[in-house]
Amino acid sequence: MGSDTMRKKWRRMLREVKDWRRAALHFPLGLVVVAMVCLPALLQFELMLIIGLMVTGILASFGFLAYEVMQDWRTCDEGYKDVIGYLIGIFTAAICIGIIGGRL
Repeated sequence: MGSDTMRKKWRRMLREVKDWRRAALHFPLGLVVVAMVCLPALLQFELMLIIGLMVTGILASFGFLAYEVMQDWRTCDEGYKDVIGYLIGIFTAAICIGIIGGRL
């Protein structure tokens, strides 16, 4: 009996580590999208380049979210974990850009 409960604990712990890895895999995507949307305006790029990068970043966000919803609907693989990593990346980048933008 005791070894079965230990096995279950180890399996649950390994599953949680795998979930964090999965979220961490999508973290850089959130960083890139925020950088595409916010940094060109802060660095005073040309207007058309700013608009192009903003539109591309927003479309990439909607594309990623649509992909995750469709994939989860089809395979039921808990795609919300990927979206959580993505959102953490977005919030982290937004905070960093907010701090940097205040100093420019």
